[in-house]
Amino acid sequence: MDIKSLSNNELESTLKKKASIERQISVEIITLLGEVSSRRLYLQRGYGSLIEYCIKELNYSESSAYRRISAMRLAQEIPEVKKSLADGSLNLVSVSRAQTVFQKEAKNQKALSCVEKSNVLASLQNQTSRQAEKILLKISPSLTPTEKVREVSPSHTQISLVVSEELMQKLKELKSLLSHKNPNPSYTELIELLAN
Repeated sequence: MDIKSLSNNELESTLKKKASIERQISVEIITLLGEVSSRRLYLQRGYGSLIEYCIKELNYSESSAYRRISAMRLAQEIPEVKKSLADGSLNLVSVSRAQTVFQKEAKNQKALSCVEKSNVLASLQNQTSRQAEKILLKISPSLTPTEKVREVSPSHTQISLVVSEELMQKLKELKSLLSHKNPNPSYTELIELLAN
């Protein structure tokens, strides 16, 4: 196919068809992974886990393998997940994060029923990854990442922290107030200014 010769409408139509096919293939992969898991085929092939099989045999990255396995496990419990993945109302990232929340809640003796899980998944439909993350954090606030400090070089340290919406709004307001000196200061510059 010579994509340069396609009209804008033909190009967009082709892209939408391919995206739909890609989602269908993802659902087929999840289904096939379920069968590989139930047959424990990965063990027969010499892999210690399904994720190792996906990484080494199927050449998925660790995160891609994890998302597909999580979606497969959740779809085994709640089959309508496959339909939502196929039509694009749910994506693999949101489904795998939801599965992580459901597993964590079960470990904390707060297991959700299938109906509750279905309701959560319904609330995640057509949401961005960030919106979905906020919804899931309401269910399991303990998933909020902790602060991390890591040296990245002899002269630099990376700090990762989670701030409340209130503090984030204050920081944005401060950036706006300082915009006459620096139109768009980085958070590093903002922290340095506050420290000084």
